[in-house]
Amino acid sequence: MKIAICLPAHGVAQAHFTHSLSRMVARTLKERPDLELETITALGTLPRVRNRLFRDAMASGASHALWLDNDHVFPDWALIRLLSLELAVVGINQPTRSLDPIPTARDEAGELIYTTPEQAAAKAVERVRYMGLGICLMDVRALVAALARPVGGRLPKSIFPLFEQRMSPDPDIIVGEDTWFCNRLAEADVPIHIDHFLSWEARHLATVPISMADALAKRDRAESGPGPDSVQETSGEAE
Repeated sequence: MKIAICLPAHGVAQAHFTHSLSRMVARTLKERPDLELETITALGTLPRVRNRLFRDAMASGASHALWLDNDHVFPDWALIRLLSLELAVVGINQPTRSLDPIPTARDEAGELIYTTPEQAAAKAVERVRYMGLGICLMDVRALVAALARPVGGRLPKSIFPLFEQRMSPDPDIIVGEDTWFCNRLAEADVPIHIDHFLSWEARHLATVPISMADALAKRDRAESGPGPDSVQETSGEAE
């Protein structure tokens, strides 16, 4: 089995990301010597880059494509875990990079889906309508077969574009390439899932303005002791 590790680049990779990537590759090859891993990358605007990387994954003969955005941190068992789920498309419920983060996964009604400690502890996997593609494993062959089916009695000339970005009627809202992709999968009846276990252990790296008020708030929290919402350490186990 060959896995194409797709690395879309739209900026300089964070050191935490490269550390996560190297540790994941080392552990995966140690525990799954039957796997062949190949990293492919491209630099540019995300819709163009993602289309190119999927095309290159297909051309490489890879059975699966693992998408990793370079602003994420993840445990070394991430790929082992996602492969064990044996799903066509499965990824994480990443939070947005903001001071007021929200999850990127949504249900059929467009409602936000939150990952909770209880779902993570239960290693729950949930079908969703939309999700971000920061960390996502795709069965390349299954997707190509589904997307190449006849539509209205005609075969599509091409499965591309799989990713596209467009403005909506609201100037403040953009239909991103991940939403476009999820819509393509819905049309092809390909289910999308998130793994709450990996979602809880992964991190989305963000650069935010920090003030002295933040430092004071941290001091006050430390003096009052750890609260129920304190961040947990990343687990070292995939199963």
